[in-house]
Amino acid sequence: MTDDTNTPETELKTAEAQDRVLYAFVRAAARLGSTFGMPLKGFERFAHMAAFHVLRGEGLELGVIAERLQVSRRKVDQLSRLLKENFFERHIEATSDAALGRRIEFMLWAEPLSTRRICQVVNTATPEAVDAALARLTDAGRIAEDADGKWQTTTPSRRLVRDDWLARIDGLNHQLGAVLRAAHGRFFQRDSRAFARTVSLRVRRTRVVELEALYRDVIWPALVALDADCQDADAADIEEMIVSLCWASAEPLSTLKD
Repeated sequence: MTDDTNTPETELKTAEAQDRVLYAFVRAAARLGSTFGMPLKGFERFAHMAAFHVLRGEGLELGVIAERLQVSRRKVDQLSRLLKENFFERHIEATSDAALGRRIEFMLWAEPLSTRRICQVVNTATPEAVDAALARLTDAGRIAEDADGKWQTTTPSRRLVRDDWLARIDGLNHQLGAVLRAAHGRFFQRDSRAFARTVSLRVRRTRVVELEALYRDVIWPALVALDADCQDADAADIEEMIVSLCWASAEPLSTLKD
């Protein structure tokens, strides 16, 4: 049984540390892409889309994003279009009312949009159909219109779509965000609140279910108690934290079966 409690005795220069940490995340994505048989062009497209998505999520205008990414405005427009369409067009034909609402949710997941802009992107649907879809999503509490007249998805805890599979993707994004924050805090901020441990151990096949029981019966109640203890506390005494716990077989990805 081993864990990762060892720490380096010397600090890397900031530039090299940034390169190494970023490469660790990219390499993990590349390993998953290799398992799926994704060609390099597909991997590159996703990397470009993600870089755009992050900056757009920060509220930056397209021209500013082009400067930050050091690409042309035409390239940024292309990335904006790909982000809105990529995860929809390959799986769903937007011909039914339900499919139209689902496509709009995907678009708003990428960035807040006005009704006019939604109609421009979903040019196969009539403005009346778009208005009806927006009304249904609003009534369901899935989207809301902000003060600037743009539509956006509601609270992060609400599922963006009805499918449980896509809800799990939302959960994966949240978990990876926790890993990202822990890595950034440990490597670049020397933040004592950032904690990460990975334990390698052996478990009898018949006892793997005890890992879930450990979370359900021990860890989750403890986390609930910590959160409840903040109800009457002063804001200055409260620290917002994000906690992630996961486990999986240590077999190589190529040997794992669905």
